[in-house]
Amino acid sequence: MVNLYQLLGIETNASLQEIQRAIARQELYKTLSPESINKCKVYLLHPENKQRYDLKLFTEHPELSHQQAKSDVNANKQPPHNDFKKGFLIGFSVATLMGGSIWVAQYLYDQYRTNAILESIEEQKTVFAKSIEQTYLSSNEQTQGSSKRQIYNLMREQESIQKDLVLNRSAAEGVQYDFSSLVLSVYLNGNGLPSSLKGNRIEYFPSYENQTLIWKCASNLSDEISPKDCTRQVQPMTKEKILKNISEYELSQLKKTDLESPSDVSTGNNFIPPIANECTKFQEKLKQKQFEVFAAGAYSGQSSEYQIDNSGHQAHWMDVAVANTKPVVLILGAYEPSIWRIKWEPNTVIEGVVLTGYHDQKILGLPKSVPVLTTTSLKNECGANYVSSENAGAVNQMSKSILKQDIKSLVIAKNGQALIGNITAQTPLTMSSDTTIEQIIDKNMPLAGKKGIEQAVEKGLLRPALPADLNQWQKAYDKARNIHRPPVVGEERPQNGSFLLKRGGDDTYVILKPMTIPAGLYGANSVEFLLPKGVQKPSGNLGHSTIYDLSNGQCYGPNPQCRRQ
Repeated sequence: MVNLYQLLGIETNASLQEIQRAIARQELYKTLSPESINKCKVYLLHPENKQRYDLKLFTEHPELSHQQAKSDVNANKQPPHNDFKKGFLIGFSVATLMGGSIWVAQYLYDQYRTNAILESIEEQKTVFAKSIEQTYLSSNEQTQGSSKRQIYNLMREQESIQKDLVLNRSAAEGVQYDFSSLVLSVYLNGNGLPSSLKGNRIEYFPSYENQTLIWKCASNLSDEISPKDCTRQVQPMTKEKILKNISEYELSQLKKTDLESPSDVSTGNNFIPPIANECTKFQEKLKQKQFEVFAAGAYSGQSSEYQIDNSGHQAHWMDVAVANTKPVVLILGAYEPSIWRIKWEPNTVIEGVVLTGYHDQKILGLPKSVPVLTTTSLKNECGANYVSSENAGAVNQMSKSILKQDIKSLVIAKNGQALIGNITAQTPLTMSSDTTIEQIIDKNMPLAGKKGIEQAVEKGLLRPALPADLNQWQKAYDKARNIHRPPVVGEERPQNGSFLLKRGGDDTYVILKPMTIPAGLYGANSVEFLLPKGVQKPSGNLGHSTIYDLSNGQCYGPNPQCRRQ
């Protein structure tokens, strides 16, 4: 085995800066071949590669480990991670001098690697948290009482955070970072990882302490190696749990504020006059002062073919039927952009509706005379949340803040349907036609799902792929990877890469003109796009779909072997 340190003229315990300077000198004076210099860069400048190279080098040349240990002692030099690295070297020396195996050195080396990897992960988390604070949380959002606004902003910017802060993050071999559902997940699945780490995960999720955003840690690692202040958690953290914790935190802050507020303002001391906003304006529009509050909703309803905002998500249908003897105010909330279709029993009086959620919400079926307050993550002057059992407390707090009373009943929609009150199949229901679907959809956006694909074909933006198109992709794929593929006899479809063109040409389309990807291309609705040379890459949310670039043999999409959009 070639001793790269010897080629560079440096010691085996040289620092990274010393290795970089030695390589620079060799490149300047050209005393080593380009191939040798490249090997030095590959094996000595990357920590994981260097660790494997050192282990193999010391195994084949144990005298080097003795020399390095002696050099460290004589120079009183402490190398990086000295406790483990020095222990490895001395342990290796003792084992070999006594004629034993190298299992002791391997054990110490694994300990060193485990700690080095965990330290690297903690450093990356710190950089991630700092970048989040500087880039995605503006100064006016880092004020008292803005915790939910900060969290909604992170949810809104999730794809951008994944692309800008996570995908390009430096990671040790076998370590993968992912940011989704408000959780920075660190997956430890690589074959080269120590056994104590392999197959486990570490999660960092937002929380609040003393009105400050922090990133808490949870993992399924053993207590012996789990990072400091990291709670043991077998099940992955979910977005619902995070939002519930944030809502409970905000509720506790509101209660604390109430306790600290003066109970008697009749004297005028510390009196703050009410401020007019969308919430107070909505209250003033309610004709009846005596009413009951009902809430209904869910994360999402039934998928529609429409888009109602620029989120890249397709809108969902939510159908609500209401029957009550007293006037009612409805709080309707969903996470996904939703179109609420309201029907009611003829003797029921709907005084007003509060639409809330993460994405935009629209309503059909109500007379224009009924006041509607829309408060979402993009416009949350009155607070924002979607209706779920986990968010019941937060939604009720919203009702008390806006309507000054508790919710009488909260109904979780099933398959996009919610029944409020005693409603049967025989109950007569009515709805208004004052607002039409054409008035609330975004006409600048294509239809969603497969309907959007059909619409793009009709407009000449797409066409179904032909066998010749698939062959063209095959050639681009092979050329980009320097693959020589002999002709295959007896096979009609091209033998492309195992992860590419999974559908074999079915639901595959050629992009002809600049276009926006239809929303909702997830699961069974996903398709594959071929992008010819010279055609502009489309904008929009790919969902589970993939773009195959015929000009360079690369792909773009959610598959780990493709580039992200």
